[in-house]
Amino acid sequence: ALDDAAGALKTGGADVVYEGSPIAELGTTSYAPYAQAIIAAHPNVVFEVLDVPDSVGLAASLKAAGYQGAIVNGVTYLPGQLASQANEAAALDGVFVIDEFPADENNTPAVRQAKKDLVSVDQPPDLTSGVSQGYWSAIVFEQMLRATQKAVGGDPSKVTGAALQQTVNDGFTYTDPIPGGIGTEHFPAAEHIPTGCETFLKVVGTSYRQIAPYTCYGAVNW
Repeated sequence: ALDDAAGALKTGGADVVYEGSPIAELGTTSYAPYAQAIIAAHPNVVFEVLDVPDSVGLAASLKAAGYQGAIVNGVTYLPGQLASQANEAAALDGVFVIDEFPADENNTPAVRQAKKDLVSVDQPPDLTSGVSQGYWSAIVFEQMLRATQKAVGGDPSKVTGAALQQTVNDGFTYTDPIPGGIGTEHFPAAEHIPTGCETFLKVVGTSYRQIAPYTCYGAVNW
């Protein structure tokens, strides 16, 4: 993931001044040494390629060490959670977040329906990254199943795993049933080539401000 992010940034014309992965996957308690090493490289933007705890910890240490530039990550879209997590909210305040899915703040018809669906099953109406993965994948899968049933003549008993894979391999296109979802996806290409979609947000206090709505930019090759 680190190489992918660096490659994409370089392709976009960025000068990558620090590219390393010294933070242990587990057990890190002090992020100060890593923050100091990053600041010593004089970046004006820090893109964290980390999990949620490490992204929060590093952001807090960068800010504590006096870093004034932008901090960006792709994992801390946590709607509905920051108000009850004072330390986490303080660490993320001012941090920019990339969400690969339509965010709550998009407020499109599809997002509003998703929130209603979550409430209907007694879940918080927040499209966190984890919730979004499951929710939108289920809608894509449902369309694949319907397309497969049509391809096998309408007999549900013939909708097997092999038949489903054949439908996808033959060329399946997903379209949002309600406007404002994840957007059109073409298979089987979408199984291997990222579509480059995101919502760009900024943490302000305990909430998120949408900087750019969900948009698909296409794959970046380098």
